[in-house]
Amino acid sequence: MGDSTSDSALRYVQFIVPQRYVKRVKTALEGKGLFNKRVGIGRYDGGTETEAHLTIPTLISFPDDSQPEESSSFLEETCTTLSLHDILPSLTLTPYTPPSCSPPPLNPLVSALLKALNTLPPEFLSSLDLSIPTLQASFPPSYNIYPPMLLLPPNALASPPWKILLAALNEEGRDKSFWGEVAAEMGVSHVALNAGIPPGTDAQGENVLRSPTNLLPLYGDFGTKDGGGEGKQEFETALWVSTTQNGIFQTWAPAHTMFSRGNVKEKARILHLPSVAQAVGESSEEGCTAIDLYAGIGYFAFSYRRAGVKKVLCWEINPYSIEGLRRGAQGNNWSSSLIHPSAASTPLSQTELDADFLVFPEGNENAVASLSLLRSRINVPPVRH
Repeated sequence: MGDSTSDSALRYVQFIVPQRYVKRVKTALEGKGLFNKRVGIGRYDGGTETEAHLTIPTLISFPDDSQPEESSSFLEETCTTLSLHDILPSLTLTPYTPPSCSPPPLNPLVSALLKALNTLPPEFLSSLDLSIPTLQASFPPSYNIYPPMLLLPPNALASPPWKILLAALNEEGRDKSFWGEVAAEMGVSHVALNAGIPPGTDAQGENVLRSPTNLLPLYGDFGTKDGGGEGKQEFETALWVSTTQNGIFQTWAPAHTMFSRGNVKEKARILHLPSVAQAVGESSEEGCTAIDLYAGIGYFAFSYRRAGVKKVLCWEINPYSIEGLRRGAQGNNWSSSLIHPSAASTPLSQTELDADFLVFPEGNENAVASLSLLRSRINVPPVRH
């Protein structure tokens, strides 16, 4: 890029907008995290006699080689990205320099992407008819970090500019180095694109393991994707990520197990659920039991235990979810035991009997029979949830 001056490094895009379109343009920019709130909207002295114009500052970098009078192509690209193409004739773009000597704060991921994009040869982007500001404007600002992984939302790379760039990066073998730059800037070792779990269309197509089949690894080794996944070696080589919600540690293998950040509210609700508090308060010294028929990695089972439930009985068939539950329980200083259906007649040790979580690696259609068998062998505290 050469030795650019500090002034050119601080050039950003500013919209000049008729007053009737100000709210729409501002809303479009806010939706993508590109409105510069620090500078704010200002009055433009060059408006017409019939209608006032205002300036709307953005966090979009102005192309280094562009001049105001030559920016019509860039204006069209930007308006298309922001879904403002229908009012394009009424808008103008100009560069501006923030009043502070330091640039306005950028979303950390956007900042990392800009640094990675600037490592690409200028002729590479120009050959694709792409510009860094266009790519910046078409990238959604949301993301999640589950150490050591950066997880991008499903729509992160869905815009036409990013589809073109990704195809070219993959074709020329630049994809790993590009995402490696992003990972380094974000302080992670892995990057992935999230995707929803596709609904099964029939009994054969049903995703009974609730695995993230559409997760797209972009950078880093996520372990073996295929196979039964029941061996210790497979667990050890898989990528495990973690988070803490409501003070409860949880961990999972993202290539094999789903995780929804939005469940945090339901987990908090269980922690403070009056019926749970009542059951815990009314229980004798032996405590009470909760049953989770879709335990996963302990999504809600952990909330019951933290709320004071003595023992939680769990049913789960995904081996990676079971391993995540075991690791998560250990991370919260809780104990867990695996109760194999094939070992129904095998005596359980006292340690296994006293575990906080008894996990049955089987379908929940067997729960009634397994619970009856368990009760014939040990004194299960009263089931209250």
